[in-house]
Amino acid sequence: MKEFTIPLLTEQDIDCRVQSVSKSKSGKVGAVLLLYKDARVDMQILDMVFGPGNWQRTHEVINGNLFCSIDIWDEEKKSWV
Repeated sequence: MKEFTIPLLTEQDIDCRVQSVSKSKSGKVGAVLLLYKDARVDMQILDMVFGPGNWQRTHEVINGNLFCSIDIWDEEKKSWV
């Protein structure tokens, strides 16, 4: 299979939101921030690297947990890997 380079995430790919804000007994204020990316970032990267029609995703529930699998089309093997 041909080798591909997956790009690193950039600051534009990451979102941030405040999970909580608290105040200590000494009066100091602190916050917990969540840094995250959503599935659209992954889909854009897959489109860019492999092409929009050359990857697919499937979802499966196993023991109550949702799993997502990504398959890439291998042109040499003529199959999803």
